[in-house]
Amino acid sequence: MTDPQKLLRKDPSMPFGIAVDGRKWSEAVAEAWRFADLIVLYPGETFRADLYGSERLIPFVVRRELDLLRPVIERLNMERDLLLVFSLAPSRKSRCELSFICAVGKGIDQGGVLTSQTTHQHGVVSILDIPATVLKFFGIEPVSPINGSPILSVPSKNFNRHRYLWGTGEAARVTDGWLRVAVLATWCVLQAIMFAALAVILLMGQKAKISDGWQVPLALLTWLPVIVHLACSGVNATMASFFWKGAGQIVLSAILVLVAVAASRNLPPVKAISIAVVLSSLLFTLDAFSGGLLSVNTPFGYSLFFGGRYYGLGNVGMGLTLGAIYALALALDWRRWVAASLCFVGAILVGAPFFGANIGGALTGIVVALMAIFSGRFRWWHLLVAIAALAVFFGGFSVFELTRPEPLTHWGRFIRSVAEGGLTSFASMVWTKLGISLRAFRAIHWDIAFLAQLFLLSVLWWRQGRDWKLATLLAGIIAALLFNDSGPQTPVAFAFLPLCVLASKSLANLRSLPTREPLG
Repeated sequence: MTDPQKLLRKDPSMPFGIAVDGRKWSEAVAEAWRFADLIVLYPGETFRADLYGSERLIPFVVRRELDLLRPVIERLNMERDLLLVFSLAPSRKSRCELSFICAVGKGIDQGGVLTSQTTHQHGVVSILDIPATVLKFFGIEPVSPINGSPILSVPSKNFNRHRYLWGTGEAARVTDGWLRVAVLATWCVLQAIMFAALAVILLMGQKAKISDGWQVPLALLTWLPVIVHLACSGVNATMASFFWKGAGQIVLSAILVLVAVAASRNLPPVKAISIAVVLSSLLFTLDAFSGGLLSVNTPFGYSLFFGGRYYGLGNVGMGLTLGAIYALALALDWRRWVAASLCFVGAILVGAPFFGANIGGALTGIVVALMAIFSGRFRWWHLLVAIAALAVFFGGFSVFELTRPEPLTHWGRFIRSVAEGGLTSFASMVWTKLGISLRAFRAIHWDIAFLAQLFLLSVLWWRQGRDWKLATLLAGIIAALLFNDSGPQTPVAFAFLPLCVLASKSLANLRSLPTREPLG
């Protein structure tokens, strides 16, 4: 430990008028190098510039800190030593949660890309991985289990490393910037307007004069998630050096736009919406099966910069996946046991650690599946079946997670935390999740869409009476609200496609009813 005051000098050109003295710094590094096994260097130049509030000085102080690494680099033995250069946090003026890290030395491929079992993403690791990396380097086993996994490197021969890293970061920055906000806000507002209008029409009944073109905006809106999800994933792929893959996705999304317009204008509304539901369920199911390959840095997926998720399905994507699967059964008029089977498969897809890795989605899917079977004909032994199904389902997930060096899901982290910390950890995590969920209600566009969906659902219930389809949808909305820490976002995503199907069918039945002629 070196007294930091001895390493500083007065410098009027630097933040707060002080800077690291290069000569004294080199001498301190040389002295520590002779006897220390682990050296932690923290010049503090970027931290002082950040506190000073000068964005102009940031590039300059970054270069100064890199120059201060020269005494280390000159002494570095690539076969024996390991150098980790990282920032604990990004600038205070940055909305992003990711910062940079570089590694060189023992166990690191030169020119490779860093990864870990925590993130499962090339080019992205967690700050929790740094202690695990240091322990592995010295061959030390932690006294108690820790979060994080050792940092690894993978060769970058199959892709352009610089463009890949730039594309990943830029795509994540855009995803949680104007693009994500614009897409989700537009989607929420459009569906709120559409669902509120449909609810009013259904309330008016045969008094409402409905034109033949009413189905076009609803059908086009039904296509929006699948087209945007595919197109944004394609744009991200092209930015990250996977040009032909991304170009193919963009072309496919453009073809879907043409199909959507043609189907909406030329087919009966129920059929046009059914086609959109079939394709949506196919795409989102494939996304879940691939571990959320299309969800990274997309508006309906998640961003690597926020939320602590690096793989699988985000809550919005999970909701759309389960909703599309349930809507598929509704659109094709399949029986309730088929719908329940599909929802059970959907619960595995969105919740399994090796697929969607979203435990809240698994809970929601199980509730929807059980409600589809038991709605309207509940018996006492059904409760035993439900408890047994939940025990088997989550017991299997728990065993899988606890046998891994690093949990893949929030459920695995929850189980491990409760096993180590007891009820205190349980209460702390529940309280944290509740606070996150309540804060999510501050997004007004999600609140508007949520209220519009509830309004339409209540009108459908009023018109159709007690029906297992509506009861299952309501149970799914409640489960999505309770089991996911995203407020109204997951319920809105889950209910969107089923409501499109049910509303279009109800409106088609309304148009087919005979009108009453006045008595002459």
